[in-house]
Amino acid sequence: MRSVLCVALFAPAIVMAEGQVQAEQVSAGKALYKAHCALCHGSRGQGVPPMFPNLVSKPPEAHAAMMQNYRAGHGHKVMVDMAKSLNERQIDDLMLYIATFPPKK
Repeated sequence: MRSVLCVALFAPAIVMAEGQVQAEQVSAGKALYKAHCALCHGSRGQGVPPMFPNLVSKPPEAHAAMMQNYRAGHGHKVMVDMAKSLNERQIDDLMLYIATFPPKK
């Protein structure tokens, strides 16, 4: 009973802390996007196809997989170099930010 009471008391704080962490990650991702992606892919991921793909036409999971391919050295050199310059946490933050873009209409 005591452990249930502790969970009930602290659960809201844990959820709020997780929300704060995710908000901080999205904010960090936004800064990374502006520094590394916006010039080619646009401020909200709209891109200029075919040279600079639209980022909102694919689910976030697809972008994460593509970033891993780039980090492995596969793809356009500019993207490979950019992906290799980021660590895993930065890529996660970037993917969280891209996931906030409104879907393509």
